[in-house]
Amino acid sequence: MHPIINNGIIPSSMTPKPVDIVYLGEAYQASGTDGNFASFPLGTAAADRIIVLCVQCTNNTGTGFANTTVINVTLGGVTMTRIVEAGFGNRNGGIFILAVPAGTSATIITSRGTNATHKIAGWAVYNALSATPTDSNIAQMTTATSVNVNTLTGGGVIAMGCQQGITSRTYTFTGVNEDLDNDIAAGDFAAGHIDNIPKATPRTVTVTPSATVSGQGVAAAVSFR
Repeated sequence: MHPIINNGIIPSSMTPKPVDIVYLGEAYQASGTDGNFASFPLGTAAADRIIVLCVQCTNNTGTGFANTTVINVTLGGVTMTRIVEAGFGNRNGGIFILAVPAGTSATIITSRGTNATHKIAGWAVYNALSATPTDSNIAQMTTATSVNVNTLTGGGVIAMGCQQGITSRTYTFTGVNEDLDNDIAAGDFAAGHIDNIPKATPRTVTVTPSATVSGQGVAAAVSFR
């Protein structure tokens, strides 16, 4: 009999730790070609840490870039990987990631190529077995918009919703726990996460606004294990 595995049962010490996702905070800039966010918190340094950013940029000139990828993001001067992005009306939303093992804060730059509002929210992902997401999805925001992502046992999900701003409109998430919900200037911005979840094919994340939306926005999700 194998000295470690007894009767085919793998001891808990050999079971991979579940993904641990920590919400880091949010930031907002009202205008500019670039959003410049100095000293954005990154959480506790770790060899396996992945930083995930949900980003919304709204073109202040009112010109749309429908279904194009126009947002670029750097963290500490290093380009982050775009996982998903879409644009509807005059706003774009997307999710970006980067493995960042060292440091507790960094400057984040978001660029859209035109004068825009810039909103970001960040999370640190720990214990992921791969720096490559398990799955991702994005859709145009309408009433009660759902996005499906596959998940693995012990994994986690980060999701966002953004939309043209209406005073006092709020959002409700199912499938993740909400971390932020803001009505800021030219657009709403809400997001959340969940970790240590069971396998699902798929897990459905639904973003429901409290008032009618214009369709100028996105709902998106990414999963890790």
